[in-house]
Amino acid sequence: MTRLLFVDDDQNILSGLRRMMRGLRDDWQLDFALGGKQALAAMELEAYDVIVSDMRMPVVDGAMLLSEVQARWPSTVRIVLSGQSEMGRILQATGPAHQYLSKPCDPEILRATVTQCCFLRDRLPNAHLQQLVSQQSTVHSEPALLHHVIEELRSSRGDIQRVASLAARDIGMSAKILQLVSTSFFGQRRRVMSVEQAVMLIGLDLMRELVLSAKVFRPFASPCATELDLAQLNAHCQKVADCSWNIAKGIADSEQLQGDSRIAGMLHDVGKVVLASCQPDDYRRALKLAREKQITIWQAEMEVFGAS
Repeated sequence: MTRLLFVDDDQNILSGLRRMMRGLRDDWQLDFALGGKQALAAMELEAYDVIVSDMRMPVVDGAMLLSEVQARWPSTVRIVLSGQSEMGRILQATGPAHQYLSKPCDPEILRATVTQCCFLRDRLPNAHLQQLVSQQSTVHSEPALLHHVIEELRSSRGDIQRVASLAARDIGMSAKILQLVSTSFFGQRRRVMSVEQAVMLIGLDLMRELVLSAKVFRPFASPCATELDLAQLNAHCQKVADCSWNIAKGIADSEQLQGDSRIAGMLHDVGKVVLASCQPDDYRRALKLAREKQITIWQAEMEVFGAS
């Protein structure tokens, strides 16, 4: 049974959540903590699959709580459930939170979000890798592309279309931007058809905050950067994205399907960057194994990591 911990500093809100979630008790074990300190104490006693926390709480706020959970219980899915909050608090949560839901939240939306997050987590069969991946606040980016994005955002003539074009060429920036737009971090969650569209929705000022102040994006500096050429990988992913879009365009009139196909093509190799960042020595071993045995990289990853 999936175990959830709801956290808020307002007892009335916790009571309301308890009533709202009553119909899900057959599927989920639901516990409630009054504030961040009580939540940490509860997590020390029992393992939770999901923590759902408010942002504005005294002493230990939502961002601090989820950062602590990320460090100590990395396999726990971390969701913010909060009303309007200061932009600074929201930016703090963009790292440790997997999803951001706005109050009031429909129980079915919450159910779907929790179900999807747990499903994606459980798709990875290796428990150690589950923890490593869950600790990643972002996917590291190609240093040259990130540098150009930073220069554009610092410029008095910064152009959002130029920023969007640069970000869409990088796996890491694309993944993080899509995560932020498809959840409720910055208003109503959106389903977009391209990374460029997602950047345009975020806007120039907020992109500046994310990149320059919150430092949501990080350059790829793995020890195996020489073996895994991120510029080459990004170029390959762009080609796959274009091919995927063309195939989808040839078989369906749906612009959303075409956009989804392009995004899937762009992100299809994101796991390589994650593995190379999380466990560079093991990833080097996998690359060497692929060369020596003349097997595909995913087959070598299966031998080394037990997952691809």
